[in-house]
Amino acid sequence: MFWVRLEALRPLLDAHLDPWEFESESGQVDGTAAHAIERLFSLCVRASGHQVLDAATVCGQAAINDVGRYRYAKKGCDQ
Repeated sequence: MFWVRLEALRPLLDAHLDPWEFESESGQVDGTAAHAIERLFSLCVRASGHQVLDAATVCGQAAINDVGRYRYAKKGCDQ
């Protein structure tokens, strides 16, 4: 879940992606067009000159930096 300025996502919005371009939902954990698009959100925001901030930073708290501990999704594995 996130908030975003529409102009920050303009390249994605202007791509005019249609529902037929996405695979049907069937419990995939990675490797679909929808997952690829999700990964473009922050890149579009930064390319438009805007910032990507986490909730802790916005609320004035110390940012949590445990990216190295993130267990990436693996297709077919329970996590």
